[in-house]
Amino acid sequence: MKTLNVLLLFCAVSTTALFAGDPIQPPRDAYPERLAKYSDTAERELRTIRGQLDAATVEAPQTVRFRYNEVYTQLNRCEQLLGEVKIVGPLEVNTKKADYENARVQLLNLLKIARGQ
Repeated sequence: MKTLNVLLLFCAVSTTALFAGDPIQPPRDAYPERLAKYSDTAERELRTIRGQLDAATVEAPQTVRFRYNEVYTQLNRCEQLLGEVKIVGPLEVNTKKADYENARVQLLNLLKIARGQ
């Protein structure tokens, strides 16, 4: 009998604590935060690269500027693809991110070639 009383008391306390606590929140979707962090990081990298390109070509001779034309074209393509990553839905984001990452690798390779590295 004593065990039954203890068990009933435990159930009553547990139920009261359950209903008195904060309402149960549905799990938060981290997709928007992850996408914002990814795109912010990518934007900073592209801005840095554009700044480096502008600094390398601002007072450079025409031959040097010509070497960087393809890099500028690829940089513009990367910026366009990153813009697409930001607006697509969760089902298409991985495909667009892969396209952006491939373009980014090409950009970095072109940049090395233009710098003569």
